[in-house]
Amino acid sequence: FIGEGQEIENLELKAKKYNIENSIEFLGYKENAQEYIEEFDYIILPSISEGLPITILESYMKRKPVIVSNIDVFKELVSKEDGFIFDLKEINSLVNVLKNAKMIKNSDKYMKMCEKVSERYEKNFKLENMNMNYLKIYSKL
Repeated sequence: FIGEGQEIENLELKAKKYNIENSIEFLGYKENAQEYIEEFDYIILPSISEGLPITILESYMKRKPVIVSNIDVFKELVSKEDGFIFDLKEINSLVNVLKNAKMIKNSDKYMKMCEKVSERYEKNFKLENMNMNYLKIYSKL
């Protein structure tokens, strides 16, 4: 985990309780967080609220699936094909998702998720493609 917040200590305790602490790193606040994306298997966003979640786009650009809370903005960007969504109000939901994510890490399913996030980034968020999509919309006006 990169970042700080009220729940970090609680999450560290839960990681120990559920015996997954060796699979998770808690790094605290990092000014250059995007530089760490390539080092992780998954990017986890347990947010209560977000604007435009740039971290998801950065993760997709680096071919990394995400694990996100079930807030609306995340559900618009993440599907079961390219990430995991957990119930923000249920800690066991996060634990189960983390276990499932760990279980598939070295599988074809994980590789397909990585391909899907890369495809989604290329199609929807790569600057050249976004510009082209906007031009198509404007040309219809």
